[in-house]
Amino acid sequence: MTVHVEAKTVAKAPASVVWEILDDFENVADYTDQVKTSTLASDNTTGVGAVRQCDLAPFGSTNERILEYVPQEKMVIELYDLSGMPIKGTLSTFTVKPLGENETELSFSSEVEPKGGIAKGFLSKRLESRLPKGAKAMLDDLAHAAEERLPGLSEAVLENYMEELAGPKSHVDIMFQFLEEGGISREEAETTDPTPGTLAAIEMILGHCQRRSALEGVAMLALVESQHGGPDGAAALVYPELIGHYGFSEHAAETYRIHAEQDVGHGTRQIDLLRLYATDDATQKRVRHAVRLGLNAWNLEWDGHVQAMTGNREYWQGHSP
Repeated sequence: MTVHVEAKTVAKAPASVVWEILDDFENVADYTDQVKTSTLASDNTTGVGAVRQCDLAPFGSTNERILEYVPQEKMVIELYDLSGMPIKGTLSTFTVKPLGENETELSFSSEVEPKGGIAKGFLSKRLESRLPKGAKAMLDDLAHAAEERLPGLSEAVLENYMEELAGPKSHVDIMFQFLEEGGISREEAETTDPTPGTLAAIEMILGHCQRRSALEGVAMLALVESQHGGPDGAAALVYPELIGHYGFSEHAAETYRIHAEQDVGHGTRQIDLLRLYATDDATQKRVRHAVRLGLNAWNLEWDGHVQAMTGNREYWQGHSP
């Protein structure tokens, strides 16, 4: 008596990207936390006959071998020599079906053979209730990994990163110039606890980027950077006031001049990617939510600036004075 398991999910990514991750046979542990470690146990890295050894989470291990292989479409994998699990073996089929340019259906079906004995019937019932959830979670992990690899996304983020940190002075160094002219040393700034507004902004940004897709992480930052940059952006408006009204030097206010120039480019590149990939209602809804979170995070950051200057733990009320 075998247990039949099925699961499906949809990845907001091209089928070629989904297949690339599935086809990286040795590194299944890179995209799902159901596998703790995986190592190749054959000369061929993929295709019929490729074998990997997996340590499973929370416990157990298995050998996995590709029995059927249709590039970009289907992979049939046999699990054998399982230990620490009530399963003798499985035969599982993964299929990849393009639904659109940036949308792919992932399907999984498996025939699972429980270990024998008087408890085989009981085990079958338990497996029937539990395995579909695990299969769906694994497919979702694979879909999420594919969404993280959308073409152009990592390149845009890396380009932004290099502009921030490359060159004789990083943007962090330039921001410290502003503090130093205000009488705060770099050492003091690095050892001072952040204000509540600043801390809330940091945690919102980190939490969002860690728990959501790469596209949503880009969306959280793109609109803010776009508003910050350009001749009519926030940085360009603040820069002359810092010099003319408040008396800061150009050296101290350099961070605002640079962001007025660069952030429009950062924001434009990222918004172009959002237009390219956020083409369905569900993705657009997630992107809009990410943008709202980004705006709230930056409002909290500015609250943190005011809190640091005034010593008051107050927050913007959501309207102009």
